[in-house]
Amino acid sequence: MKLTQIMQECFGLFSKDSRTRMSNGQVEINGEKITTDIDIDILLHEGQPVITDAGTFISQKIATNPIWLAQCQVFGLDALWSFDNELSKFFSDFLFIKISKREYFVIHKNHE
Repeated sequence: MKLTQIMQECFGLFSKDSRTRMSNGQVEINGEKITTDIDIDILLHEGQPVITDAGTFISQKIATNPIWLAQCQVFGLDALWSFDNELSKFFSDFLFIKISKREYFVIHKNHE
């Protein structure tokens, strides 16, 4: 599924707005700036991407583990992609998509 399609269907952004955000460097996936439309292999449930708000994801998946929570607080989510530890291995099943300065979402990757 194309990133612009995900942004349109899930976040309500028009294709032109999505492309503008990408060209301005506002869109990031796992801390890496995305400047062009890309294909992403994501998990679908009844034809729709499995998406979670980043705050909900952190409170349900990360905050239950005090070590992971401390790592997120000390280093920040963006820095954790460069580490090789249990938390970064857990993160490898997900894509953290930043679509603006304050909007983060988590999409589950497809591993089929």
